[in-house]
Amino acid sequence: APPPPPMGGGPPPPPMSGMGGGPPPPPMAGMGGKGGAEAQYRYRPKVQMKQLYWKKIPPSKIAGSVWDGMEWREVELEPEQIEDLFGAKKKKSTAEEDKAAKAKEADENPWQNLVDLKRANNIGIMLSHLKMSPAKIVQAIKSLDRSVLTPNVLIQLIKAAPLEEEAQILSRFEGDPKELGKVERFLFELLKVDRLSERLELFKFSLGFDEAVSDLIWNYQTLTQGAKQVIASSALRRILEIVLAMGNFMNFGPYKAPTQGFQMNFLTRLKDTRSSETNMTATHWLIQYIEDHDNELFSLSDELRRVSAACKLSSGALNQEAAEIRSNIAALKRELTRAAEAGQEDDKFTEVMMSFSIEAKKRLEELEHAKAEFAEAHAALANWMMESPSSSVAEELLAIFSDFLLDFEKARADNEREREQRQYEKNIAARKAARKLEQAEMKAKRAAKKKSGGMLDKAGMTLRGKKGMAELIKMQEAEEAAEEAAEDAGEVCGEGDCMRRREGKSTRSCVESSPRRWR
Repeated sequence: APPPPPMGGGPPPPPMSGMGGGPPPPPMAGMGGKGGAEAQYRYRPKVQMKQLYWKKIPPSKIAGSVWDGMEWREVELEPEQIEDLFGAKKKKSTAEEDKAAKAKEADENPWQNLVDLKRANNIGIMLSHLKMSPAKIVQAIKSLDRSVLTPNVLIQLIKAAPLEEEAQILSRFEGDPKELGKVERFLFELLKVDRLSERLELFKFSLGFDEAVSDLIWNYQTLTQGAKQVIASSALRRILEIVLAMGNFMNFGPYKAPTQGFQMNFLTRLKDTRSSETNMTATHWLIQYIEDHDNELFSLSDELRRVSAACKLSSGALNQEAAEIRSNIAALKRELTRAAEAGQEDDKFTEVMMSFSIEAKKRLEELEHAKAEFAEAHAALANWMMESPSSSVAEELLAIFSDFLLDFEKARADNEREREQRQYEKNIAARKAARKLEQAEMKAKRAAKKKSGGMLDKAGMTLRGKKGMAELIKMQEAEEAAEEAAEDAGEVCGEGDCMRRREGKSTRSCVESSPRRWR
């Protein structure tokens, strides 16, 4: 293997994982020999030391931090004490083991294990899933092969892109790539792609561009339609007139001029005005008024059908997403210019992304048109509501009407249940009255029958004798009992609003739930 390249300035590379000591890792760029990396150390250990696995800050980020100007070389150390405490202990071995250990140390490759252990493991997992050699992966990146570069793979590749310090070290490697570790060899191959991270980000953006733009256009159109439906609703305008008339009547004062209009958010507080005698609210009164005077106003829900969906969107988030798309398109144009100037033969970035850029321009125009339409509709709605277009939020304005629609429909359902309750009680009263009349008639008939059929003349007594007389009395008593049972069977329970009838002479009763009414 070739010796590691000479070094220049900068901190030493990270320690090799899995080793307590051993030969130093490859030098940093611009450092080497005496006067280089070794000369920067005031003290040098005479024995192998345990390593401190800290996360190093790149030299480019030191400026302005607590480490800027740190004079660590001036610290007085006691090397022998540190060597005794933290020197890597070696187990006693035979002469053969010592010889094998020295041979292993001599053969140790300083270009392996350069990457942080956790990061190396993550990259290794990604490579095992791809099942491709580093060279083929690089070729897929250069050709922008969609069969390989799926959105998930692109995310992993962006995370795996060589860091600044890794690029500094690997860029000076001039030997056979096989001498590198698996992860190091992959990162070394990635260095062959110019501006790797930027290109991967832009390609990932291109894959999700159509869906992102379609969603944005749809959401802008939903907000636009919601605003236009509010302004165009004839039912809403008529309902506002009714509410204004009711409010002016309730707020009457001999020295107070009537109100000509109110802020729209009052609609959501209409339900808070309650009747003095019942639980009926002003919203319930409004529904009852519409039922009595103009049923066509119940078309309000249909006229404002997109408002509920529109108020759940965030116009601010949509504008931010649209701005990010425009920013990415601008970044793509700059990258295409750089790629054209570089003119690499095996690089398909310009060819693929230029085609995308042309199509993206058309879609971007559609997005800008949808956004402009929404801005116009928002301004119209704000002015219609006597609000400021610049300080109001479209979805918050639409939420007022969405909440009012919920109150409107709930009050309508309450009124319907109230009608059912009144009809229910009316039916019970009618049936009870009819039953009482029937009972009175049956009692009158029974009394008349007793009077006429219960009188036994002396002739009958004489003819039938005492035995016949007893049988006649029994028959009459059984007939009367049957009539009383039939009468009891037709009585209503009498408890609550129950409509069940007694069974025979049983006193069993039941209580059934009934629709709620205003109490």
